[in-house]
Amino acid sequence: MYPFSREAETSLQDLFEYFKRCLQHGEWELASACVPQLVQSTHSENLQDIIRAIICHPYKLEWETVGSPHRLAWFWLQVLEKWTEEKVSPDIRRELEFLLLLEELDSEGIAETVLKELHQAYLSSQPEQKAAEGSGSTQAAVESCLRTLLEKKKPRLAQSLAHFLQDQSPTEDHTLQHTFIQHLMKKLAKPEKKAEEWVEEIYAVLAVMPWSSGRSAGQFEALCEALWAARDGPLREERILSSLLRPQCDALVSLYCSTALRLQRDHLLRSTPDTQVELPEAEKLALSLCCHKDRPSIWKTIYFECLSSGKHFLEQVLVSTALDLVKHEEFSQLRELVRLEFRPLSRLLLLLGWTQCRSLSSAQKLLSVLHCEQAPASDTVLQEFANLLSSQLGILEWCKNNNPGISTEALLTQLHTLDNHSALYILHTLTPLPQFEERRILDLLQQLPNPPGHDDSEAIRTLSPGAQRNLVLFQGFCVMKYTIYALCVNAHKYTNCSECESMHHQQQQLPTEAETDQPQTSTSSEGFHLQFQHYLSECQLYLEAVPAMFRLELLENIFSLLFLSSADFTQQIPKDNNVNANQDCASDTRNTNVELGAKAQTEESDHCRSQKLRTSSPTSSHRGHLELGHFIQGCRGFVVDVAAMEGFLKLLKEGLEGMCVVGQQEGQEGESLGCSVTPETFGARLQRLSKRTAEAQWRLQIITSNQGSENGSEGPFPISTVGYTATSLERRKSSSLRRRKRLGRRVAERQTSIEKHNGEVSTSASGDSRVTLMKM
Repeated sequence: MYPFSREAETSLQDLFEYFKRCLQHGEWELASACVPQLVQSTHSENLQDIIRAIICHPYKLEWETVGSPHRLAWFWLQVLEKWTEEKVSPDIRRELEFLLLLEELDSEGIAETVLKELHQAYLSSQPEQKAAEGSGSTQAAVESCLRTLLEKKKPRLAQSLAHFLQDQSPTEDHTLQHTFIQHLMKKLAKPEKKAEEWVEEIYAVLAVMPWSSGRSAGQFEALCEALWAARDGPLREERILSSLLRPQCDALVSLYCSTALRLQRDHLLRSTPDTQVELPEAEKLALSLCCHKDRPSIWKTIYFECLSSGKHFLEQVLVSTALDLVKHEEFSQLRELVRLEFRPLSRLLLLLGWTQCRSLSSAQKLLSVLHCEQAPASDTVLQEFANLLSSQLGILEWCKNNNPGISTEALLTQLHTLDNHSALYILHTLTPLPQFEERRILDLLQQLPNPPGHDDSEAIRTLSPGAQRNLVLFQGFCVMKYTIYALCVNAHKYTNCSECESMHHQQQQLPTEAETDQPQTSTSSEGFHLQFQHYLSECQLYLEAVPAMFRLELLENIFSLLFLSSADFTQQIPKDNNVNANQDCASDTRNTNVELGAKAQTEESDHCRSQKLRTSSPTSSHRGHLELGHFIQGCRGFVVDVAAMEGFLKLLKEGLEGMCVVGQQEGQEGESLGCSVTPETFGARLQRLSKRTAEAQWRLQIITSNQGSENGSEGPFPISTVGYTATSLERRKSSSLRRRKRLGRRVAERQTSIEKHNGEVSTSASGDSRVTLMKM
């Protein structure tokens, strides 16, 4: 009979008694069903004590219904943690888990003696419990058990066993990992016929293999080498890396990657194409990477190589490797380097490696490999620059062939600065430019890589702005050259030079084929006069070919030469082993103290005035070249006489009469030439020079008429009786006709431009002229 008003307490007490009876009879499920209500009662503490006792000592209970005492203990551990906040000691829980593992190993056929050794090994790994004996047999049992599990393809059980045994013993850790590594090495050495199963087994063992840093690093490195060697077979490197990755640990992945990178480097270095010189290891590696056929894997290698070296791959390939190949003239390997992904960068590499060339032939080969053999790659600007280098290199080769005295150092200096200078500057620096026929220089400056089928007129129209500028500057140079020649020849007739007289006599006795159409000179003075008129006509011919603004500046320079004296030809010859001591002291008009059309001779006047002409071979000179030092020798004072003054003033007057106000196009041409005359100052300077010329003619007439009336006879400097226009027809016909054919088109264009204007002269504000017009 239940006590009145205590029914709940009595019921719970009866439930607790029933719980104990279930435990005694092995009714584990019924007993566990009582726990939820009992934990909320006053019997909770006793209940938890009973359950903990079952967990720690399950052996005397009726455990047969659950299979083993350890399974019974694990059952009640789960019940305790589910319905109470009580937690079992980690050591007890861990030992229980290990005992359950031993039961599973027993079901896999592991001998009971081995299981005892494993249990002993576990106890030895605990800090509180140390086994007194059996350490050697225990280690052998552990290795044997692990090997058996791996051979039975039970890597998860092997991982669990290793997990319980590896924490506290470094020696044991090494043994455990060594067993896994040996098993993998054995598997990798003998692939099975069923590749898919074999591959999956490798991945599974890799995924559960224990790891500890220390003495096992060398063994793992050998495993990494075997895995890397098998990556081209059934194995895939991506799966290998994912299998080696551990939670919060990338040590295995890092070790594999470092080993794979080292092996890949060694393989690539062994497969590097042969070179004539020994390249550094990094550059041999980059060359091999660029030439390898397996592009996906190679780019992965490039990525890791860049990470390890800290360099961008373009820096390694272009700046280091490619430049060294250019320096050592390994052009066949350079061609392979830019054959694939780096092809669009070939012309950029051409610019980077240009200064590494050591000869003209190597530069030509470099152009061929990196420019001529490469298709367009959306690099129009680089193509134009490479075309410019190609044409400039042709100029250098021409200079080398036509002036053998050029030093290698001078050629290399110009070669490495081709992008800084024009073709005309190169010709001026490396050759005695006045000594060559103008036709050869003009043809050379017009040589461009035009498409086949274009005639000469089309080539002229399609000249680049730089080439057109060179042509105009050289024509201006010819204007000033023939001006100086005319002055010197005219002054030389008063020296009574015996050499010139004997030469004239020889020419009269043995006339050449070119001279048979010309009237023979009876005296050396008349021959000088004809030469003077010939040079004057050549000067006019080139004047007609240049733009109006540049022509005006040349006319101003010619006007300034009317006051040239013999002292202006004095030059200082510096000590230079490369310059002939017997070179004509005045053959270079740049060394005079008068500005003789500096822009027509060079594009960079400050630098060019400091250069000296190299000694030319006799074959390089043509018949029109004069040794100015000889022709000016013996002259004192002003070199212009009345005849020369009359001829030049007539030239100036005729040149000024055909000029008009310039348009925008000619203004742009003058600006590109660096001309001091601008469209704003053109009118004022044209008017000023016209005024000076007219005033000079008027004063010359007064002086000559006064001199004639006073002396009553012809003075030592008579007025020329031969008109300029008539005598100009007596020049060499063949030379004139050739030049007029080439320049006729430009003259026609200038004439058309003149006809479009009314001839009025602009009265714009005048600017400062670089040429000082001396007032008479």
